[in-house]
Amino acid sequence: MRVLVILATIFLIIGGCTQNIKPPDKWEYKVVTIDPMALSKRLRNDKVSQVSQREVLQLIDKERSSFLTGYGEKGWEIIAVDKLTYTFRRPISS
Repeated sequence: MRVLVILATIFLIIGGCTQNIKPPDKWEYKVVTIDPMALSKRLRNDKVSQVSQREVLQLIDKERSSFLTGYGEKGWEIIAVDKLTYTFRRPISS
């Protein structure tokens, strides 16, 4: 009996939380691709030939957090990632 009461309580809580959430009617989408060449130019003052792939990847990893945080603060959420391409969406304000 106690288990049934606990399960019923959980279902009521979950059901009550999800009933008030309405998905937005329309979304705005943005696709952003990180350009490794642009990052390598920043690394070595336009001396691209001297930059190793490893250095570029380290820079990408270093800046990824601030890059993603910036979009998140503007209301964008990630819906897909493919190598260096990120797809974001956010609700369109009515």
